[in-house]
Amino acid sequence: MRIFLVGQGIRHLFAPPYDKVLVGQSFGDAFALIRPDIPLQYQKILSYGSHIVIVIESKHPLRADIGRQNEEIRSTVRFKGQMKLITNWNMIVFLCHPV
Repeated sequence: MRIFLVGQGIRHLFAPPYDKVLVGQSFGDAFALIRPDIPLQYQKILSYGSHIVIVIESKHPLRADIGRQNEEIRSTVRFKGQMKLITNWNMIVFLCHPV
């Protein structure tokens, strides 16, 4: 699975050059699937349907200015959301938020 588009909010979290190179990358090269414990394959994701909650973790560094003053700065971020099939595009959209 390849990343076709990344929203501005998520793109802003990553340090250059990763804020621009996520598009076109393999999803598995950019993110690790934390939950559920299934292979990160198009058909496997579709077989679970859109009702499961998916947690992924970035493999690329975050921007240095993302952390707040009194918080520990993490080098990765986790996202929680659902994958939805868009049949007209033959693509899966991951609707998510940072956790």
